[in-house]
Amino acid sequence: MKIIDAPSPVVFEAKDDKGNAVVQEFPFKKFLQTSVESYEPAGKGIRMIRQADKILNAIEGMDGHLTLEDEEFNVLKAAVEAMPWKPPAARKFIPFYEAVEKAQTATSPTEKK
Repeated sequence: MKIIDAPSPVVFEAKDDKGNAVVQEFPFKKFLQTSVESYEPAGKGIRMIRQADKILNAIEGMDGHLTLEDEEFNVLKAAVEAMPWKPPAARKFIPFYEAVEKAQTATSPTEKK
């Protein structure tokens, strides 16, 4: 079982077509959802579809951390690593990638090792 602690949202700053500053937060939860929903193998075969559904349900219910069985964690990690982002966004997402890489092993949903 793996526990991922959610980092703070990433903030993107840009200008709209009128030159006004636009600030948008991109939460870790959305990063994970987008990665799993875009991961092509997650839509192939009923086993993977069910596994992706289980992961997405866990992501939807997460509050500060995400707890997954090892097999689901491996699918999530593969989805995160496979997700193509434009380089400027990818740089901002480094804390999100690191959060997944630093997932801790737990013997129960509340115990970290």
